Amino acid sequence: MERILNYIDKNYQNKLSNKEIEALVCCSQRNSQRLFKRFFNETISNFQKRIKLENAYKKLIYTSENIKNIAYDVGYDNQSSFTKAFQKHFQLSPSQARKRKLNLFNPFFIDSEDYNNKLDFDIVTLSQKTVYYKLIFTHNYNNESIDKLWNDMDNKIPINDTANYYGLILDQPLISGIHKCRYEACIETEQNNSKYLTKNIFGMKYLKFKHLGNFDSIENTYRHIFYHWVYHLDYEINNSPIIEHYIKDANNKGGYQTIIYIPLE
Repeated sequence: MERILNYIDKNYQNKLSNKEIEALVCCSQRNSQRLFKRFFNETISNFQKRIKLENAYKKLIYTSENIKNIAYDVGYDNQSSFTKAFQKHFQLSPSQARKRKLNLFNPFFIDSEDYNNKLDFDIVTLSQKTVYYKLIFTHNYNNESIDKLWNDMDNKIPINDTANYYGLILDQPLISGIHKCRYEACIETEQNNSKYLTKNIFGMKYLKFKHLGNFDSIENTYRHIFYHWVYHLDYEINNSPIIEHYIKDANNKGGYQTIIYIPLE
């Protein structure tokens, strides 16, 4: 089932045929649909349509790309059919979504003097690399479920101090909703376990931020990042996943320092 999710993420613009589904999971299309609905409480076609429209929403608020081009980019034949589908799913038109970007983000921000502090970041270009990963659906990327995933992986993967560990934030909760947030725990060390799938990460330009402190406060760092991006930073964001790189740091209270990579257009 994760193979289907991964395939749709990379090919959401194109309709997924029954033959492609069967080839991905080595069972009938009917059984694949049944299992997908059982695991993810959503049909394959509904999931693909949702991901297509959510990626379109990201493009609308993250970039200044023409709406007509966005419609084609995410797989619609024309702007009219895209607008109709978008309106039905989000209860507002694409142009309204773009105009109301501040309305979308402002509830996420909190009154804090920290927003007045200078936000340090670098712009980096990173080469693509292959990782092994496990995926979960979380409630608003809560640390409890993410910690459980990493603890389960720690019990099965030999500790390797030289390995790189990453977390992929696949969804934007302000768009997807807090109940459908996908997180992937990734490790660079090769795994001889069929339960781990592989994927490529990085391979583009990023805004690089540093989170100081333990993971319980990382949401405040994201508030700080997006507040400054919305109001001060003149960069367009790509709709690819945000990547967190976890680096052991004996001087940090949480035991790790977290580098946050925001993908750029």
